[in-house]
Amino acid sequence: MALLLLSMLLGVFLPFASAGAHPQKRQPETAAAKKMDSRLLSAIERYREGGLTAARQDRRAALDIDDQARILVDIRAEVTPALVAAIEATGATVLGQFPKYESVRARIPMAKLETVAERSEVKSIRPADRAINSR
Repeated sequence: MALLLLSMLLGVFLPFASAGAHPQKRQPETAAAKKMDSRLLSAIERYREGGLTAARQDRRAALDIDDQARILVDIRAEVTPALVAAIEATGATVLGQFPKYESVRARIPMAKLETVAERSEVKSIRPADRAINSR
C-alpha cells in the first residue's frame, strides 16, 4: 500500500521536478542553420568559442577539418555554375560536382558554411561521407 501511494506521489510530482533537469538542445535559429547537420552547427559553435582546436575536439562527430579550419562537406543542391562559383568565392575548394545527383563535395572554411547554406539552391549540408572498408 505504501509503495502504491509513493508511486502515485512520484507520478504526480516527478514531471514537475524533472522539467528543468535536462536542458533543451538549441534549435536552429536561421533558415541556413536548418539546412545544416547538427554536427556542423556544433563544430561551428565550438570554433567560434575556442578556435580550431576546440572545433576538432568532438571525436564522435568524425569531422574532417584541415589546418586552415576548412571542413569537408557534402552539399545537396541544384548544382549550377553560379552555385559552384559562389562556393569557391568563400575560399572553398570544390572537389567534385555531380549535377545528376544534386551533389557537391567541397572543403569550406567553417566561418563560411552558413553563407553557403543561405543560397536558395542548397537543400542541405552535412559532413562528407567517409569510405569504409571491411579490413
